[in-house]
Amino acid sequence: MGDGTFHATVGDVAALPVSEVVTVRGKELAADATVAEGRALFASSSVQLVPVLDGGRYAGAVTRDDLAGVADDAPIAALAHDGPPTTTASTPVHQALAGLSPDDGLRLVVLGDDESTYVGLLCLHRDRERLCIDAECHVAAQLRGG
Repeated sequence: MGDGTFHATVGDVAALPVSEVVTVRGKELAADATVAEGRALFASSSVQLVPVLDGGRYAGAVTRDDLAGVADDAPIAALAHDGPPTTTASTPVHQALAGLSPDDGLRLVVLGDDESTYVGLLCLHRDRERLCIDAECHVAAQLRGG
């Protein structure tokens, strides 16, 4: 697990609130970031969605496709949109994932219960059976028996 990611089966964490299994490591950009900074994040094949934040508030998100043909120095905030699915931190994992259609991809933006403060991402593995969780997350340690 050199990349700091732990995988847990959806069944193992289904009843937990999303906040317990959220990925919070640096996959977001500030609203004043550039498209070039977005492209740098998308250089990792695991990055599918980049949330854009105005302070701690969620301003929208961008995908690789959103950046196509856009100048590197363009502001990322101009491309951010609210199309990616969201859930709230207290929503149980099974309920949050039930609202994620195959067309929505494998990521859910997690917002605070105020529905505007950014918390992190819920990252479903491509097998749709496991979640990718930060290894630093306390739930990952519990599931590993630590």
